[in-house]
Amino acid sequence: MGGIVPVFDPASGASGGPAAGGGDGISPNPSGTPVNLNDGSWTLLDPLSIVQSVAYDSGTNTNTVTCNAAPASAWELTWGSAGATINAPRWYRALEIGGVPMTTDDFVTAIYRLGPLHSVSDFRSEGIYALAEDPTSVTVASVLGSGALFVYYAGGNVQCGVYANTAMTIESSHIDSRYARVTSFYGAGGARYLSFQSFTAVDALRNQGMRNANFSLTGSVPVFEMVGLGVRSWNDVIALNDEWAIQAWATFLKQA
Repeated sequence: MGGIVPVFDPASGASGGPAAGGGDGISPNPSGTPVNLNDGSWTLLDPLSIVQSVAYDSGTNTNTVTCNAAPASAWELTWGSAGATINAPRWYRALEIGGVPMTTDDFVTAIYRLGPLHSVSDFRSEGIYALAEDPTSVTVASVLGSGALFVYYAGGNVQCGVYANTAMTIESSHIDSRYARVTSFYGAGGARYLSFQSFTAVDALRNQGMRNANFSLTGSVPVFEMVGLGVRSWNDVIALNDEWAIQAWATFLKQA
């Protein structure tokens, strides 16, 4: 069983967890298990060979991806508004809770904390952290992912929200938005409701929203964690050596 995640600052009593330590990204406080894409547990699927390298900073829990060039490619690199095909790179691993692999028959509550590193803004990007039925597929109808999402306008505003396979719900873009805390329900036959709260760099609540993922899952197949890199729109270009940097944590709870 997972531990209790703090939802207030123990020093001040303010909501949103312990106070942030800076304005660039998310403070590395204990709000779930940190994502380290370099720890050997993740497999990369990269149909267009966009990922050149990945570096991880344990002090800030930052994953920085250096990219190869990728031209504008219709909607194939956009997670939140994908067409029939998704060729965006993604890292995935089997979801385990207490050492037990989860399947689509299990009802899982996922609590994510996800945002971009604000100082790394080479292109207009998306990022997702989600659960998925088939992260190895480039066919959107087979991926069946649901979880947290952000959009980062290079050097400017961030939009936080939720991702539901072919759709997203996001807040209006704002320079003060930094990260989202997302709660979602996945499994026992389908992907269900997702809710999000967005926060500033000092953990002040900025916005909130929700959507119903509302799609069915195949019975009795494995469930995977999935982290995805993408672009905001069909005409966004990734240049050689552009960087994309995220910070992510998650807690997964199996409901009896």
